[in-house]
Amino acid sequence: MTIHDALTARARELGHSPAVVFRDADTGERTELSWATLHNWASKGANLLLDHFDAGLGAQVRLDMPAHWMAPVLSLAAWATGATVAVEGESDVHVVHEADEPEGGDLLVGIGMGGRPMGSVPGDALTVVDVLAQPDDFVDDPGDEGAWAVGGRTQATLLGEPIEGGGRVLHAADRVDEALLFLVARTLPAGTGLVIARGYDDVGLKKVATEEKVA
Repeated sequence: MTIHDALTARARELGHSPAVVFRDADTGERTELSWATLHNWASKGANLLLDHFDAGLGAQVRLDMPAHWMAPVLSLAAWATGATVAVEGESDVHVVHEADEPEGGDLLVGIGMGGRPMGSVPGDALTVVDVLAQPDDFVDDPGDEGAWAVGGRTQATLLGEPIEGGGRVLHAADRVDEALLFLVARTLPAGTGLVIARGYDDVGLKKVATEEKVA
């Protein structure tokens, strides 16, 4: 079984219940993705990575961006194609964020609603709009559970290290780091929801945990 296989099963099982919640203290943003929506976004993202960047087995996708709900989407998309996800180093696809005022990058996550850019798009970068334009079904999953996923772990290894419980896990982070990527791989395929909180102090995090019903 691959991570995408597991996510597909969870989407069928859990449907429209919440899978990922993103909270931003500075902007007040709260974005929620159901299991079905997360699977749809990940499938679209996988189609874009494979068709536009040829990012399949052996490729590396670098998430160089603030913590955001697109981090689990693009991680799951990359694992669907058999690619590896990292936060630094050389990459075949460099994902950047508009808030960093990037000059380069292959895929741009914007600061607007739904991750859309509010300003001009640098160079030839694609955007979230291009992700949405992709087909809903991803049919090119290589089915390789031995593919490297993140931090020297294969998909099979990560699937064998689940964080289960049926509830939600809260993760505070200002930027996407390996800890977040590992958490994505160990929670969502196992059916455990993930709440990502950016910019909160300890008091704020306790409030988020209460509001989002984190066990």
